[in-house]
Amino acid sequence: MPETKRKNYKGKRNPFKEDGVGELYIQIYIAKMYLHLSDWDLAKKFDYSYRHIQRALRWVDNNFIKIPNKMLLRGAIFQLEERIRHLTELIELERAKDAPSIRSIVELNRECREDSRDKLKLQNLFVERYSVELEGGSSIKDILQALTAGK
Repeated sequence: MPETKRKNYKGKRNPFKEDGVGELYIQIYIAKMYLHLSDWDLAKKFDYSYRHIQRALRWVDNNFIKIPNKMLLRGAIFQLEERIRHLTELIELERAKDAPSIRSIVELNRECREDSRDKLKLQNLFVERYSVELEGGSSIKDILQALTAGK
């Protein structure tokens, strides 16, 4: 009786078919472009190798048009949450100083409010489009318009 060969699933993963992989790649891409982190800092933050970070960035560059809107929205919401968390840490560090800079605190609060407003817009768009499980009609253009509507 011949033995059946088992498939080896090691190696490249298909981000479109595996849950969470595409969103992780988008989170890495947004952290690179929005937070301006270096590739080595991204490798430390996401606990992946430098080569894996490069593959994620290349994948998003090559497949940006093919990425489902739901995945793109989740990645953008996650990165806005990360940025708000980072800004609140900076505010707390500034307040802990002996002579805090009021101007710096005001600017950080303003950025935090803007990011919170953008995050709320994206969350509302996500709930409106996908909580009812209607998988059509939204486009990247709608997402970008929602982000730029308040500015």
